[in-house]
Amino acid sequence: MWRSRAPAQLTATLTAALVLSCDHTSQITGSGGGGRLVVVPQTVALPENQSTQFVAFDLGAAGDTIPIAVTWSATGGTISDSTTSQGVHYGRYTAGARAGRFHVVARDSKSDSVTAIVWTLAPPPAGACLNEAGPSVALSGAQTSTYETTSLASSSKIDATTAQFLLDTSVNVVVRVGGGSGLCWSGGEILGQFPPATSWTTMHDKYGMIPGSQSSAVGVRIENLTVFAYGKGVSFDDPGLDTGFTIRNAHFKYIRDDCVEDDFFNGGTIDSTFLDGCYDAVSSQEDPGATQGVDNLITITNSLVRLQALDSVYSGPVPNHNAFWKWSDLAPSLALYNNVFRADGPSEEGNGARMYMAPPPGKLADCRNNVMVWLGSGSFPETLPTTFNGQQCFTIMTGAAGLQYWNNAVAQWQAAHPDPLPDVAPPIVSLFSPGISGSTTLTGTVTIIATAVDDRAVAGVQLQLNGQNIGAEVTQDGVSGDDAFGPTHYALTWDSHGVANGTYTLTAIARDTAGHTTTSAGVTVTVSN
Repeated sequence: MWRSRAPAQLTATLTAALVLSCDHTSQITGSGGGGRLVVVPQTVALPENQSTQFVAFDLGAAGDTIPIAVTWSATGGTISDSTTSQGVHYGRYTAGARAGRFHVVARDSKSDSVTAIVWTLAPPPAGACLNEAGPSVALSGAQTSTYETTSLASSSKIDATTAQFLLDTSVNVVVRVGGGSGLCWSGGEILGQFPPATSWTTMHDKYGMIPGSQSSAVGVRIENLTVFAYGKGVSFDDPGLDTGFTIRNAHFKYIRDDCVEDDFFNGGTIDSTFLDGCYDAVSSQEDPGATQGVDNLITITNSLVRLQALDSVYSGPVPNHNAFWKWSDLAPSLALYNNVFRADGPSEEGNGARMYMAPPPGKLADCRNNVMVWLGSGSFPETLPTTFNGQQCFTIMTGAAGLQYWNNAVAQWQAAHPDPLPDVAPPIVSLFSPGISGSTTLTGTVTIIATAVDDRAVAGVQLQLNGQNIGAEVTQDGVSGDDAFGPTHYALTWDSHGVANGTYTLTAIARDTAGHTTTSAGVTVTVSN
């Protein structure tokens, strides 16, 4: 068979194509005209009605191209063979007006084929959802009971701009909303009062918000919402009924399980949101009754995501956290744009439990301009894609420079998202060591550690023995790390010789910047010198 080296004008195209064909796995079902039929890109994401170019060619063992005829087809959108030169075929693809996952197929004269995947992206909602037309419900001020309504008309708007939920810890779900499609929830704070020592089992069943809840919430938009110290920030718990969700300008802080739970595999968008201390950042592992979600896409843009080592955990030594992605093979794919991620240590359970620090294998649809701030020891524990379809995907930053980059990103997000509501919630506090960990017998100089968190900021923690101060108030928690001296942990070094031997009650008093205080549950200790 006649073969030719690629002409000069095709060199750049083929070089890029070869790199991409090595980076991504396509569905190759034949050997073409004696070589390997290749299509690039093999995965691409496009806005509705936008166009891109595919390249198909037959690649010989020596890296040369083999002339062969190719025809194109697509399961959504349109594609045409715009140019053919020296056996290299250029197909011009235009996405349709329907979002979802579609296939572009190149087929040669021997009926061998290669399939590429196109993700058509729905345009993000424009403007604030409260400005859209539709019936409106207003919630304001202190909320002392759950809010549940699952029969809202389509396009209903819930204006919770000044609402603050501060409920008893016996409540499992604070907000349930559903009914018609295109619902809007805007504003409000859901403020948990569960001490850091509260068990993971208890926190697993504590939800800030559940849209849908066995009623429709297709296209629900959740904007400007704060959730603090619950087990889940937002949980989408119905297959298909929550699809097309948007979370925008939200702040989920110190979330004890999943910041965003999508275990029924709905697609949606998370934009300009701060996931500020999650045990798991985003979960998409199948719940009983979940249907396959491989044709769905979750897009995350312009957001900050931080994992938080917690005192009460699912498994393993404390403190620990799991991963950014708790992901099933049946779950949606991910498109990641302009985000900053931070981890101070590896996932406790790891890939064997389908916990991933890097994007889950085979689930990256598109990726541009993300930063991973790694403050753990050694190298980042998994392989992050540095490029995707020829564009920068992830940059890793470490050490002092990484921490400064993160702090700057947080400051910028906070400046763009000022909290308009008064500070009404006291901090939460527990003794970590002694308490959850460590010996309750104190001998000589000891380190006492309390865990304190506030929806705004902790000003300091005062340790007390039988109600009397020991040492000065501790005003700084750990800067980084996933151990007992990391963020949220306030440590005091104290010489126990200052008190007589005997049994005492140790407590910690946390104070926030508004002056609210909370006293921890006591831990009985024995001073023995």
